[in-house]
Amino acid sequence: MTTMTTTKVNITNLAQASAVFEKMVAEKDIEGLGSLYAHDAWLMPAGLPSIKGREQIMQFFHDRIALTDYNINFTRKEIQEVEDLGFEITTWVLRSPSLNQKSTVKIGNSVVIWRRIDGTWQMWRDAFRYS
Repeated sequence: MTTMTTTKVNITNLAQASAVFEKMVAEKDIEGLGSLYAHDAWLMPAGLPSIKGREQIMQFFHDRIALTDYNINFTRKEIQEVEDLGFEITTWVLRSPSLNQKSTVKIGNSVVIWRRIDGTWQMWRDAFRYS
């Protein structure tokens, strides 16, 4: 089992955000993932109620990635920055090995609205769905 690190991340350029997120999922870095989200962030997974606030978002990720190895890869479709707001549209593939050594694969897309807070980009609204 991978040990959790406690990386605090400062995203100063949205172009680097997907790679940072991918790395933190692979390393099961729940605190690092949490540091990507604003304190008043919303995570909006399709088919589930909205999850509001950094602490609840960290719990969501903990419940899903703490016990299973995951690998997520993003393909950025569009990214825009305007003053202290930005958005990113991506598609992604999430892989997880199952008990019979075959990977479980989920394919999805997401829209993230970012806010620049004290010079650092943080996720403010994160909506995703998968098939």
